[in-house]
Amino acid sequence: MFKAITSLVGGGILGKLLGIGRELLLAFLFGTSKMIDAYRAALVATMLPTHLFTSDTLNAIYIPLHSQYMRESPERAPTLFWVVSALLMTISLVLTAVLVIYASFWVSLLVPGFDSERQALCGQLLRITALGIPFYVQSALFAYLEIGNGRYALASARASVQSFGLIAGTLAAYFLKSPQCLAWGFTLTYAIYCCIIGYRLWNKKVLSGLNRDVLIHGWTITKRIWQIARSLLLLPLFMQGNLAVERMIASKMGVGGVSSLDYARVITDSGILLLANPLGMAGLGLLGSYTPEAVREKLSQIVSVLLVLLVPSSVYLYFNAETVVRLLYSRGAFTENSVHQTTAILTGIAVGLWAQIVAYVMLKALNARFMNIKVMIYMVIGILINIGFNLVACKHIGLLGLGLGASINGMVVFVLCAHTFNLWQRLRSDLVTLVVASLAYGAGMLYLNHHYDQARILCLAIGAVYWLPIVAWLMKKHDLHKRFLRSRVA
Repeated sequence: MFKAITSLVGGGILGKLLGIGRELLLAFLFGTSKMIDAYRAALVATMLPTHLFTSDTLNAIYIPLHSQYMRESPERAPTLFWVVSALLMTISLVLTAVLVIYASFWVSLLVPGFDSERQALCGQLLRITALGIPFYVQSALFAYLEIGNGRYALASARASVQSFGLIAGTLAAYFLKSPQCLAWGFTLTYAIYCCIIGYRLWNKKVLSGLNRDVLIHGWTITKRIWQIARSLLLLPLFMQGNLAVERMIASKMGVGGVSSLDYARVITDSGILLLANPLGMAGLGLLGSYTPEAVREKLSQIVSVLLVLLVPSSVYLYFNAETVVRLLYSRGAFTENSVHQTTAILTGIAVGLWAQIVAYVMLKALNARFMNIKVMIYMVIGILINIGFNLVACKHIGLLGLGLGASINGMVVFVLCAHTFNLWQRLRSDLVTLVVASLAYGAGMLYLNHHYDQARILCLAIGAVYWLPIVAWLMKKHDLHKRFLRSRVA
């Protein structure tokens, strides 16, 4: 298990670092121009329908079933792969055809605020990225096949390979003056990657050929897949619907709204990758075998540490959002307007970034306790509130509303999960301390920003000096670092 964790987490971190480098390059060369708006929208238009039947849904179906067959009926494991592969290939080919034929219509629905020039370019790029869907889906299934056989290299390398391909497409688009190269960077990367990993799996005897068992057991396996899938389809529908609404609203916020949303997400999603994913997927996977009281105790230890670390980080990011955006992106084609748009979204997300990460960890704890219905209900409630807030607030406060909507979503799910695990009594003291400290810090930052126009770097330094002793005191007060380590290795 340790090998799996280190491989997947290490590969994810490398992929994220390359992804950040890709975003910095894109911001430097193209900023938040019309072309990047169209490119971002084309990728979203490709991924939204694709993720309805892949992503968490695919791995939640294939990997557990493959493991079960390997234990109980090893001869059926290869059949499972070919059945799932046939289903996914059929769906992906149909989806590709629909997107290619109806690209203009789909773009007009997804980004109605785009002018005719951006919609036309987005349609052109979508027809190219749609060609990569079958390769994208099949490469994901290949990676899950490898995981099912105790290997992890392909799954850990996937994000890095994608980033390399998109970087190549970005450079080609800049030097060749061709926006289409951005889209080909996605499609060609996955086409090449899919062929290479398919050959590798075949060569290592992980992938076997078709046999008569597909005809004998295929229908039985298909029914089993549907039994699992039907309870999982609602959540991705809501999740992708939320992303679609965000893009629809961002498209109406002028040139750069869509691309600014993604630039801000790059910063905040790093926290989810570096903290939430490892804890949620690896550390909390052990909770399924514990008693409810033991789960509550260990989860309270982990959540306490996360709150002590993340609440100050979120408050710090809120008051220094513009400085962070300038330090990361403000060069080359990334204009002042780009800075202001990205800052507005990042400021809103920072309000509840702590809640998004902690809620994700607690949701995985619910998964470990087989409380999947509650996971779905809590996430749907958060998403519906997020969508409703975005539709109302963005009319009055613009792009800031998109960030605040995501924060409210995270805080709602956090409250629901904390109530389910009955954590309030254990967390109350630290939460009160953190709230008071945050209000004092906020008052100081408002004073500095009001009286000193060029105090950005000073605010960064003061924030670090202010929060470090508070975090150290809270950690020492409860021996949180020791309890946290024990909870991770117990």
